[in-house]
Amino acid sequence: QRRKRQTQACEYCRQKKIKCNSDKPTCDNCRKRSLVCSYASGQAKRGHRQGYIEKLERRLENMERLI
Repeated sequence: QRRKRQTQACEYCRQKKIKCNSDKPTCDNCRKRSLVCSYASGQAKRGHRQGYIEKLERRLENMERLI
Protein backbone atom coordinates (compact mmCIF):
# COMPACT_ATOMS: atom_id res chain seq x y z
CA GLN A 1 0.00 0.00 0.00
CA ARG A 2 1.30 3.45 -0.92
CA ARG A 3 2.21 6.00 1.71
CA LYS A 4 0.52 9.37 1.62
CA ARG A 5 3.06 11.95 0.49
CA GLN A 6 3.54 14.93 2.79
CA THR A 7 3.03 18.22 1.03
CA GLN A 8 5.43 20.32 3.08
CA ALA A 9 8.33 19.69 5.42
CA CYS A 10 9.18 22.01 8.30
CA GLU A 11 12.15 24.36 7.95
CA TYR A 12 14.51 22.15 9.99
CA CYS A 13 13.73 18.96 8.05
CA ARG A 14 13.93 20.82 4.75
CA GLN A 15 17.35 22.26 5.66
CA LYS A 16 18.68 18.86 6.82
CA LYS A 17 16.95 17.07 3.91
CA ILE A 18 15.36 14.52 6.20
CA LYS A 19 11.86 13.07 6.16
CA CYS A 20 9.32 15.17 8.03
CA ASN A 21 6.00 13.79 9.24
CA SER A 22 4.57 17.36 9.16
CA ASP A 23 2.85 17.02 12.53
CA LYS A 24 1.71 20.35 13.87
CA PRO A 25 2.56 22.25 15.93
CA THR A 26 5.81 20.21 16.20
CA CYS A 27 7.02 17.38 13.97
CA ASP A 28 8.72 14.31 15.45
CA ASN A 29 12.24 15.38 14.43
CA CYS A 30 11.93 18.80 16.07
CA ARG A 31 10.24 17.33 19.15
CA LYS A 32 13.13 14.85 19.66
CA ARG A 33 15.65 17.70 19.41
CA SER A 34 13.57 20.19 21.43
CA LEU A 35 13.55 22.63 18.52
CA VAL A 36 10.98 25.21 17.55
CA CYS A 37 9.19 23.70 14.56
CA SER A 38 8.21 26.21 11.88
CA TYR A 39 6.70 25.90 8.43
CA ALA A 40 7.13 28.22 5.46
CA SER A 41 4.14 30.52 5.10
CA GLY A 42 3.51 30.19 1.37
CA GLN A 43 4.20 27.79 -1.40
CA ALA A 44 6.63 28.65 -4.14
CA LYS A 45 4.99 29.73 -7.35
CA ARG A 46 5.38 27.39 -10.25
CA GLY A 47 5.74 28.29 -13.88
CA HIS A 48 7.43 31.06 -15.79
CA ARG A 49 8.09 34.57 -14.57
CA GLN A 50 5.72 37.27 -15.69
CA GLY A 51 6.50 38.42 -19.23
CA TYR A 52 8.67 35.42 -20.10
CA ILE A 53 6.28 33.96 -22.69
CA GLU A 54 5.73 37.36 -24.32
CA LYS A 55 9.48 37.88 -24.55
CA LEU A 56 9.90 34.50 -26.25
CA GLU A 57 7.10 35.29 -28.70
CA ARG A 58 8.79 38.59 -29.65
CA ARG A 59 12.10 36.79 -30.16
CA LEU A 60 10.37 34.22 -32.37
CA GLU A 61 8.74 36.95 -34.46
CA ASN A 62 12.13 38.62 -34.94
CA MET A 63 13.73 35.33 -35.99
CA GLU A 64 10.91 34.58 -38.43
CA ARG A 65 11.38 38.00 -40.05
CA LEU A 66 15.02 37.10 -40.72
CA ILE A 67 14.07 33.97 -42.65
